Amino acid sequence: MSSGKEFIELLKNQREVELKIANALETTAQSTTNPVVKYLINALVLDSKKHAGILQAIIDLRFGWQALSDAEKKEMMKALERHVEAEKQMLADTDNLIKKIDDSLVKSGLQIIAEDEKKHHKILGALIETLSTKTNQVDRWQWMLKEYSFGC
Repeated sequence: MSSGKEFIELLKNQREVELKIANALETTAQSTTNPVVKYLINALVLDSKKHAGILQAIIDLRFGWQALSDAEKKEMMKALERHVEAEKQMLADTDNLIKKIDDSLVKSGLQIIAEDEKKHHKILGALIETLSTKTNQVDRWQWMLKEYSFGC
């Protein structure tokens, strides 16, 4: 079963479950003052929201695809290019901090942030490249969803 109304409903239901979990976890996170517990629960919230987004993207790609207009592409590319510059600066700043810090906890946290920034840079580059091509965008978006969804 990979098509049809029943399939869409299963995906939509799963998306709703993810969003309910995220909302419940947000409430739980707000009830604690422990920063580690709050951070870890909020990380789970983000993952559940990411899962809901993946499911929505699958639904849209399979059952409601609409290509971006040239004007939307152009505007999106400008915004993403600005974000690439911000990500570059963030990565450079983070790398500089890593070199200066001896505290292993802080250094470890900054290294995780630096790795995420590198992933973000790669994703932004792929988005810009896809937006700039005239090839079959449905295939490209499907590839990007598979390639990058799980590494965000």
